[in-house]
Amino acid sequence: MALRVFMVDDNRTFLAAAQDALATVDGVTVVGHAVCGRDALAQIALLKPDMVLLDIGLPDISGIEVGMQMRTWAQPPRIIFLSLHDGAHFTALIQQVGSVGYVNKANFVTELLPLLESLVPCTFGSTHK
Repeated sequence: MALRVFMVDDNRTFLAAAQDALATVDGVTVVGHAVCGRDALAQIALLKPDMVLLDIGLPDISGIEVGMQMRTWAQPPRIIFLSLHDGAHFTALIQQVGSVGYVNKANFVTELLPLLESLVPCTFGSTHK
């Protein structure tokens, strides 16, 4: 069973690169993306992904606020926050939201894939597409 991932980031270049990186991972399917928080909430509610990769800095409402709103849902998706900033600044907020992790965008490939593998080890093999 594939891990269904939704991506939220206002940087379209990063979004495209991250989607390309995730497309190489067996067991992961990107089901959609959004570039702002309000659009993300609507699409996530409709698509019901297993995991949301969520940028903290969005143009309309913060990723933290998006996460807080999703936390009130009956079955919220798991969240991994993304940012270019040091995660230590966001640690308390990320914990409040109940995030399963934080990944610095500069280290997206090297940090995200091991984190995903630790969350759902039965989904991933040691080979990539």
